[in-house]
Amino acid sequence: FNKRVVLIALVCILLAGVIAVPIARFLLKPIQELVQANRRLAEGDMEVRVQTSGEGEMAVLGRSFNQMVETLQGRKYRIGTEQEELLHKEKLASMGQLAAGVAHEINNPLGSILLFAEMLYEEAGEKDPRRKDLKMITQETLRCKKIVSDLLNFARQQEILAQASDVNEILNQAVNSVSHQPNFNNVQIVKRFAADLPTLQADPAQLIQVFVNLLNNAADAMPEGGTITLATRLEDGRGVQIEITDTGRGIPEENLSKLFTPFFTTKPVGKGTGLGLSIAYGIIKMHRGQIGVKSRVGQGTTFQITLPLASAEPKSTLPESGTITRIG
Repeated sequence: FNKRVVLIALVCILLAGVIAVPIARFLLKPIQELVQANRRLAEGDMEVRVQTSGEGEMAVLGRSFNQMVETLQGRKYRIGTEQEELLHKEKLASMGQLAAGVAHEINNPLGSILLFAEMLYEEAGEKDPRRKDLKMITQETLRCKKIVSDLLNFARQQEILAQASDVNEILNQAVNSVSHQPNFNNVQIVKRFAADLPTLQADPAQLIQVFVNLLNNAADAMPEGGTITLATRLEDGRGVQIEITDTGRGIPEENLSKLFTPFFTTKPVGKGTGLGLSIAYGIIKMHRGQIGVKSRVGQGTTFQITLPLASAEPKSTLPESGTITRIG
């Protein structure tokens, strides 16, 4: 009898073990995966996810973990973007103060050089060999004064003179301002304006400055000619969207993140100061708008601007330099 009891007990223990091992593995595997996923999350891996199936407690726990990771990933992105923009603002403020100081110090000597160079040019005879050199001095001094003017425009605090503005009309004025320039001789401008756009509270003069700068950049990107397309539309009732698209050489991927950085330019020496897009960015930000860019080398570039329908409050601020929004 004792032998039978022992045998039955051993058989029961063996059967229990055979049944319990797979059940334990079935229960412990998702727990181990969840523990491992938590460790990877703690190490900063925001792409970690756990596989879930069924409607049991472990499946519900796994889906909750995945949702938590997605929430944390979104918050981390927003925090990272805010920190990056804050760093750009601080950097830009320092650069603005430096630029203003340098510009004021240089402006007066340049004025004196320009004055005396023009006087000597007028006094020199038509056959005077110095006349050509004096003309070169005058031209280069004027170019320096233009750079100083851009520096001051970049550094100074600007104020929005908001008034009821028609975006389509502002774009037409910008086109009229540049259409007679030589670099637009072989450029076709196509207008695709929405007819039902509401008026905005904006500063027309500053927006014209933005659009003229973007049009000039587009023409410079098409030395052999091409097409610039201007399009406007109402964006979900929240704002007016403006797109300026060219068919030029495009912008390399590595330069897209630097476009709105002050003093960054891909133009040859003497052709640009690298401040145009920085000033444009600051103007759009002062209007509480957004500006983004997408480009493909050899296919062209599109600048997209969104201006809110809400009234723009006049304020005084330094132009910002921030994270570039990639479209598409």
